[in-house]
Amino acid sequence: MQGLKSKATAAVVAALLVSLPADEGGVQGGFSKPYIDIAGVKTVCYGHTGNDIENRVYTKAECEQILAKDIEKHLANVQKHLKREVPTSMLIGFTSFDFNTGGFGISRAMREANAGNFKVACNALAHNPSGRPAWSYVNGDKFVPGLYNRRLREVKECLKDVQ
Repeated sequence: MQGLKSKATAAVVAALLVSLPADEGGVQGGFSKPYIDIAGVKTVCYGHTGNDIENRVYTKAECEQILAKDIEKHLANVQKHLKREVPTSMLIGFTSFDFNTGGFGISRAMREANAGNFKVACNALAHNPSGRPAWSYVNGDKFVPGLYNRRLREVKECLKDVQ
């Protein structure tokens, strides 16, 4: 079982090292400077937030190291909240979602996955039960089309290996 978990971890990290930079941006010309994102949060590199951000220029290599650590942190959070095994594609979708929102542990997606409702869980990343967009708003009220498009990509990835 441990071998399977580490294999899934490697697959999730590898997939997100490729896809998250396109969603997160922040590194142009091989470097990144801290900036304030659309939610008013100090950010650097590929969507990294936290009290450890220094007011300096980060190299692309530093940003890639930070990204790998951030992915591992968010994957660990997803795995902590899952009570059953899920396909790797679900881990990728859930980890991307948690990376962006920090909300997997309180999400309907988590509850549905733990209930074994995998298709519903994946779709819950982007829509509430009535079909309205979910997790696509800044500060709870301003709809952001780019966030919604990201949620749709996460749903698509999540569903890849779901029967």
